[in-house]
Amino acid sequence: MKKYNLWLLAGLISGSIMHATVAAETKSIGPKPIISTDIAKGTLFVKPNGTGTTCSLALPCDIWNAVLKAKAGDVVFLRGGTYSLYKNLRLSNTGTATAPVIYENYPGELAVFDGSQHAKGTNIYIGVNGRFVHVRGIEIKNMPVKGIWVNGSDNLVDGVYAHHNGLSGIQITTYGDGTGGARNTIRNSTSAYNSGVGIYDSMYSNGGNSDGIAVSTGIDNRIENCLVHHNSDDGIDTWMSVNTYVGYSIAHSNGAGDGDGNGIKGGGVYPSANTVVDHNIAYSNRARGFTNNAGVNVRFTHNTSWNNKMAAFAFDPHTIVDKNIAVANVIKWGTGIEQDNSWQRAGNVVFVSTDSGSADFLKPAINGEFEDIGALVNAEIYRPAQTPDLVISQISYSNGIFTAIVKNQGTGDVPSGITIGVGYFVDGQWKTWGGVWGPLAAGESVTIGTKGGSYVIPSGTHTITAYTDDQNKIPESNENNNKLSKTLTLP
Repeated sequence: MKKYNLWLLAGLISGSIMHATVAAETKSIGPKPIISTDIAKGTLFVKPNGTGTTCSLALPCDIWNAVLKAKAGDVVFLRGGTYSLYKNLRLSNTGTATAPVIYENYPGELAVFDGSQHAKGTNIYIGVNGRFVHVRGIEIKNMPVKGIWVNGSDNLVDGVYAHHNGLSGIQITTYGDGTGGARNTIRNSTSAYNSGVGIYDSMYSNGGNSDGIAVSTGIDNRIENCLVHHNSDDGIDTWMSVNTYVGYSIAHSNGAGDGDGNGIKGGGVYPSANTVVDHNIAYSNRARGFTNNAGVNVRFTHNTSWNNKMAAFAFDPHTIVDKNIAVANVIKWGTGIEQDNSWQRAGNVVFVSTDSGSADFLKPAINGEFEDIGALVNAEIYRPAQTPDLVISQISYSNGIFTAIVKNQGTGDVPSGITIGVGYFVDGQWKTWGGVWGPLAAGESVTIGTKGGSYVIPSGTHTITAYTDDQNKIPESNENNNKLSKTLTLP
């Protein structure tokens, strides 16, 4: 009993100190874009169905070869395209804290792991079984069971998009002997539409085992700046874990079939304890926004719960609940150690906006007496800047004339008065150019021909390349995806 009281006291004291020291800092809620590793640091290169044996940029290998070769300090760049797994991909490498083994998209490209060729129940997934392994930026979809399964320790899953998998999109557990599953971090990742609805066996339970992110067992794991939505069970579930931290994340629209439909679960059965849930937003979930779910000594601090169908919060007498905002028909189930929450103040919370697309989403109204509590204290939902992103979607050549279609796949327009230029290259050598004047609206395309004089390509096999914004005159959200190449053979 003395230990329990000391733990509570330490938690309350450390919490007040923490909030005092970060009061001036504004942090982001939800995923932020990851910064690509410098291409010069690449040591191994992979492409779908690669046949090289050296895993070099010129002769990329398949992913299995790279896993066998990778050692501490290696950066494995995955060329864009779809990777179909015929067996489990186990990343069992051992790095160090200062020299991790990194698996990451080649800059400007996207590696997609797709398990759609396998029937539900087939045990195919990506496993992170090693130590100090970083998995960054990839997409994982349609896996017949979980998407990515972390049971090693000291690993990082960063900027991953896991969706439409049969079980949980991202899951952390220990090994069968209880080791592993410690000090892993899941951050800047999105896990959505993972569902087992319609399959009634014990594995899928009609959607009851498909969370966005599940920390099923393990100790000292962290979930930071993540987005989980439209998963059939819960958004984030910390089940039988110990000392898990869940912070600056968003959980919405979870729950389907026989899934529970909570936004964030702060624990479960023994040995679940000491989960900290800090600066998160949960809204429009089928059940509760936040629940300790029988976890012991859970702390909910500076969270915002809105429009969750059963209740905003659910907790037990030992749950610490402080500085949270709840707006719902049912504010709370249970009684905990409650301090300075919205339901303990006079008046009703009014939000500036309940439109999830608004910059003011779930911000308490100014002078409404609630601005100093909830998730958005010294924090804001991350929203990418409205910037263009130019790509070449098609390139062609005929009788000395080059033509390219440039698409603006970004969120912002190219303004008027700016030239959208294309440089045309043959076998790596610049030959001519084309261009048009802006504007070019987000989502729109424009055809750009040859204005710098025709160039007749000699007979033989050649590689032509179109490179838009090659002078970097247009600020873009991604500066590394501006070119497209094509091989053609001329008589």
